[in-house]
Amino acid sequence: MALAESATPLTEQQKQENRAKQFAEEEPLRIAKSEEIARRALQPDPHAKLYPAPEEIFPALLWKPRVLLNLARISWKANIELCKRIGSMMRQFRHYSKWLSQNAPLGSGLSSEALEPMNEMGDLVYSHVRAVQARKRVSGPGCIPTGELLNLERQLARLYRFHRNQWTLEYCAELKAKRDAQEIEMAPMAAMIQDILKG
Repeated sequence: MALAESATPLTEQQKQENRAKQFAEEEPLRIAKSEEIARRALQPDPHAKLYPAPEEIFPALLWKPRVLLNLARISWKANIELCKRIGSMMRQFRHYSKWLSQNAPLGSGLSSEALEPMNEMGDLVYSHVRAVQARKRVSGPGCIPTGELLNLERQLARLYRFHRNQWTLEYCAELKAKRDAQEIEMAPMAAMIQDILKG
């Protein structure tokens, strides 16, 4: 008779006992991870060089009347200022994503698919600025149409204000607590993966 046929199915009680046994065996790993996280909380953020402190991410966006922004259509200096405003917002979104990747529950950061178009647009805006500075004109080869720049600024500003409104220290602490709980829960699996890699 095949082994699969001769094996007696586990009862629900046996399954529960096995789960309880496995949990008890893994508990020291979770306790060790909890202690590690507690010690880590007393130390400076080891990833701080990757991003500013949470309270410095999403600073207040300097208000500018739309009429001043529209000067970018005719003034090359105003056009460059508009580009600087766009670049500043993009930089904060990169800081935001890096902070999330290290401190928030896994999967909370902006995906590479979301950041890649922003990075590509940042490169285009940088090239545009160099072209405008060289010609002292807002249009020409290598320049982005001003209407597109104004539309980009409007969309980014709307998204920026949305994230800034929810970006409080309490919100950051809540995300960090969820990440810590996630790391504790995943400690046994992380240890197993390390053992496999050590080989």
